[in-house]
Amino acid sequence: MRIKFFILVIIPVILFSISACDSDLSLTSTKPNLQHPSEALMTGMLTTAYSTLTTDRSTYGYGLWGAINGCDTDESFYKTTNNSDQNTVGLHNCNSTTTTQIQELWRAMYEIIESCNIVIEMSKSVQMDEAKKADIVGQAKTLRAFAHYMLAVQYGPVPIRNIPVDLMTNLDLPRNSLKEVCSFAVKELRAAVPLLKEITERQTTTYITKSVAEGLSLRVGLFMASHEAIKDSSMYDSVAVWGKQLIERNIHSLNTSDFTYKSTVIPGYGMVFMSNMMNIVSTAQNKEGMWDCSFYMKSNLTGPYQAWNGGYVNVLGSVIGIDCFDPNVNTSTIGYCESQFRPHATLWTKYEKGDVRRDWNIAPYAYKNANNTRYNYISYTLPSAMGTPSIPAKLLFVVKGEKLVDETVIENGGVGYTDGTYTSVKVEGYSNVWASGSVTTNTGSGTLFSITVSGGAITAVKMTGTSASGYMNVFSRGIGKWRREYEIIPSYLVTAREKYNTSCNFPILRYADVLLMTAEAALFKKGAQGASSTDGLAYLNQVRSRAGLGSISSYDLAYIQDERSRELCFEGVRRMDLIRWGYNKYKTAYDQIVNDAKVYGSDGAENYKNDAGKNASGNNDPKPVYSMKALMGYYAKYSLLPIPNNELGRASNTFYQNPGW
Repeated sequence: MRIKFFILVIIPVILFSISACDSDLSLTSTKPNLQHPSEALMTGMLTTAYSTLTTDRSTYGYGLWGAINGCDTDESFYKTTNNSDQNTVGLHNCNSTTTTQIQELWRAMYEIIESCNIVIEMSKSVQMDEAKKADIVGQAKTLRAFAHYMLAVQYGPVPIRNIPVDLMTNLDLPRNSLKEVCSFAVKELRAAVPLLKEITERQTTTYITKSVAEGLSLRVGLFMASHEAIKDSSMYDSVAVWGKQLIERNIHSLNTSDFTYKSTVIPGYGMVFMSNMMNIVSTAQNKEGMWDCSFYMKSNLTGPYQAWNGGYVNVLGSVIGIDCFDPNVNTSTIGYCESQFRPHATLWTKYEKGDVRRDWNIAPYAYKNANNTRYNYISYTLPSAMGTPSIPAKLLFVVKGEKLVDETVIENGGVGYTDGTYTSVKVEGYSNVWASGSVTTNTGSGTLFSITVSGGAITAVKMTGTSASGYMNVFSRGIGKWRREYEIIPSYLVTAREKYNTSCNFPILRYADVLLMTAEAALFKKGAQGASSTDGLAYLNQVRSRAGLGSISSYDLAYIQDERSRELCFEGVRRMDLIRWGYNKYKTAYDQIVNDAKVYGSDGAENYKNDAGKNASGNNDPKPVYSMKALMGYYAKYSLLPIPNNELGRASNTFYQNPGW
């Protein structure tokens, strides 16, 4: 396990630089005096830029996967019981340009930009090892480009800032167009590539390396190629070239091997996210990892960081995770989780039979008592008379509303069962409600099925009679991507755990995304250079093979759009993808959500059950539909965040507010 020592060493510099900031740090922020540049100050300012990505409410501590990017997609929804909530921006109830998340995301991105501007400016006069200097500048250029891109995606046209405030003669900056901002970001990223070290030298996902700048240039390039305000189709060719170059360097690969951890078989797909939760940043174990937002603090309440007022901890695993309502939060073996975000049935139905990613991303179980026993939402035991198979079967029972339906999927019929028809196979259901004792009771009282075995495999599963009530539909399942049961507890914690805080890292970029982005570009490129559609097919089949699926022989954009969701769900990219694909794609996704909420969340008469239920306040929409309905009702407004009011006041001659705000 590689320890993230570089951040810890420079904490005094971080504290200095943060405390030196204007309390409303943004376009007019100020930082250390440029007249006294040094290698130590350059390194400290670079660390400040990295650290700003970890702030809790606006960036990767919560906002960019949760409150901002996690509410209005076809992957997840916020299960609030109060849909008049003004503070969760993604619910689209907010009509204020002064909401904390809106202001803090803007401020955080410009903090990063200013810190990087200082690093780059100081590099012109600081005497130090040239290779080390080049790498620092490359990291700063990449972070600066990434921050500009994130601002453009969330706010639309924004000012380009490429010199420190101290050197600016005019602070009344105009909003550059979306194309100008993204073009600047791509140029910066490509300029950074030759400056940066390879990840094979760094051997960690904590630092930005050469392949990170390359991978991010693919992301920005696709945004430019597909976004309706830019439509620069030449970028498809560039992405196809850059993506193939990165792939053919063979410095990254998918984690394909399953492994066993504490008697549990973990699919290769889960390695990235298990590594995130265990704070493993070494590429020796996680070859797919490219760049993680690294959370080095487990607690700001106890231990060496308890005096910090900043929110540099994560809540991955606790507000998005596998349900475990353990009241003994400080000693919980599994780790407390009251998942505020739930999966959409639209995502669940995208997975093919046998796709291992489905049950990793959408947890089939919850923890319900102090014994820390996993309780499957749907539980069944095959009759002993069926014999002992050499390969066990796997059945997928389907819940609609709160009842089982006669649509059971035989995901794997198994090998070696005794032929025959077996009746009265009871299928039980369990909720995610915590039990005070060591025993928990089922919520579905048991529905009977008959099972037919032929040739040693299950060939048919049929409901006999009618379904009992009380089963949990998919809208009530936890999001299992990051699991607190794999959390590492540092020795400095006074208690075994904290209720919400984790130090789970967040994957900003990983290799599977490189394969998918390059395959998308290969569909639309015009020139002969770079990845072809044949290459793209091979890249997609790598991703499918790791998921336990067979190869496909062709693909189109619709397939890519669904595959990106199956692979990258909950990683903060879906909303950005839907925005770049445009209103029509977003509307199609919304229509599917409405349909799937009715089919899988209600009893057919729109009596919505479990976490698909209607809210008691607001317009009484089903929870999975609410935020997307608000977005589609005023897309021109809610597809962008508003420019914070205080920024309009600072640049009143050149700034303007986004539509509807």
